[in-house]
Amino acid sequence: EIVALGAAVQTGLKTRNAALEDVVMTDVCPYTLGTSAVVDDNYDNLVIVPIIERNAVVPISESQQFFTIRDKQTQINLDIYQGENMRPEDNILLGDLKVEVPPGPAGKEGVDVRFTYDINGALEVEVKALSTEKIVRKIFKNQANLSDEELEKRFKALSGIKLHPREHAEN
Repeated sequence: EIVALGAAVQTGLKTRNAALEDVVMTDVCPYTLGTSAVVDDNYDNLVIVPIIERNAVVPISESQQFFTIRDKQTQINLDIYQGENMRPEDNILLGDLKVEVPPGPAGKEGVDVRFTYDINGALEVEVKALSTEKIVRKIFKNQANLSDEELEKRFKALSGIKLHPREHAEN
C-alpha cells in the first residue's frame, strides 16, 4: 500500500497535478556518476573522478575538465562509471566515449565533460574538445524505457541548467 501511495504521489508530481502544489518532493541520484582518470605518471593507476555525487538533487548538470597525459596524444578516452568506489574495477561501467584532439604536448589539449542526469534515470554525457569545440554526445538509457525522441525532448528542456547561474542574470 505504501509503495502504491508513493507511486501515486510521484506520478502526480511528474504531471504537475494541481492537487499536489503544496507537496515538495525531491528526487536524488542514487549513485555517484563519474569517469576514470590517471592520477600520476603510472598510466595504469586509474581512479574514479566523481562528476555527479550520490544523493545530488535531480535534475542536475555538472562538468569537469580533463587533459591529455602523453605528448602527441590524438584521442581522449572516457569510461563512464556508476558507483562509490575509487577503483574503476569495483564500479559499474556504463559505457565509454572517445574524443579526437589535435596532437600536442601533454596537458595542452583538453575536454570539458558534462554529465546531465534527469528524474527518469537517464544520463547524458557531452564531451567538448576545448581547442576544436567538437562535441561528442551519448545518452545512457534509463529504467523508465523512454523512447529516443522522448529522451531528446527531456534533455532539450534541461538545457537551461547547463548554463552557469550568472549567465541567466540580466546584464
